[in-house]
Amino acid sequence: MRIFTKTNCLRIFKNNLDSLLAAFLGMMAVIAFTKYGGVGISPDSIYYLSASESVMQGKGFYQFDDSPFILFPLFYPCFLAFVQLVFTNHLIAIAPYMNAVLFGVTIFLSGVILEKLNHTKWLKWVLLLLIAISPSLLEIYTMLWSEGLFIIEVLLFICFFEVYFKNY
Repeated sequence: MRIFTKTNCLRIFKNNLDSLLAAFLGMMAVIAFTKYGGVGISPDSIYYLSASESVMQGKGFYQFDDSPFILFPLFYPCFLAFVQLVFTNHLIAIAPYMNAVLFGVTIFLSGVILEKLNHTKWLKWVLLLLIAISPSLLEIYTMLWSEGLFIIEVLLFICFFEVYFKNY
């Protein structure tokens, strides 16, 4: 059984227009919070940025001090290098928009999962609004951290897990 057919994707988007609206509101919140100060940088962010720069230069996974990048997950620097390769701007300049899109995807996937739970529409709207204005999620998505991408990976796992158990 193919999951990503045109009719399946159109049905998912049609059934989750409210999730798209909530995702748009969440994206605007991230952009508003990062408008003046930019994306937040922490010591972990420095490691991720230096490893992605090293990958972009073809040196492999090395940190800013030329030691191997071993304390953090490798996928996030690969993702950052891919984003930098596609958009060719400096990563710090496009990071607020990248994080806004990641937050929008998180909200949309949460809405898809909530739709499958067959709650009433108003309860889904309330839960989507709470996700979109959650201070802890907004903190994650206004910083250059790997947690934002990891949340999406977990939500995708939940979605595909459900499909797997329906179809084996």
